[in-house]
Amino acid sequence: AQMRGYPKGYRDSIIAANTEITYNIVFKNAGTDTVRRVVIRDTLSPNLDFSTLKLGSSSHPYKFDFTGTGILKITFDNIELLPDGSANGTSNWGYITFKISQKPNNTTNTRITNRAAIFFDYKAPVMTNEVRHVVGQFPDFITVDVDEPNVPG
Repeated sequence: AQMRGYPKGYRDSIIAANTEITYNIVFKNAGTDTVRRVVIRDTLSPNLDFSTLKLGSSSHPYKFDFTGTGILKITFDNIELLPDGSANGTSNWGYITFKISQKPNNTTNTRITNRAAIFFDYKAPVMTNEVRHVVGQFPDFITVDVDEPNVPG
């Protein structure tokens, strides 16, 4: 299971205040049995504006619940993810994408972290990696040297 956050950010994490973040969660059946139900539970950072949540594309039909405290639950019923190593390599994985804005005018050094728990059938969850963003200032760049082309004569 893997989570990605876009934009990735300057130096892998620095983003400007008010930048909308897109999260993509990819999951794969690495087991030996067919998975028929996948539940993703994602507790979103309190530094995000929950009212701006927009669910996007996915690999399979889903339903979702979202609480006012920032807990997003996405359920894929009857998903039929085949075991790892099955004949069709794309039939054992899935994904979902969603977008959310920061709280208005987060201050410099505000941290926004996200990771999710993925439940395959009714087994113990698999955790995604943690995605981190930090609200910051982009550096001003100063040109200190310019190479001039050497023109003979």
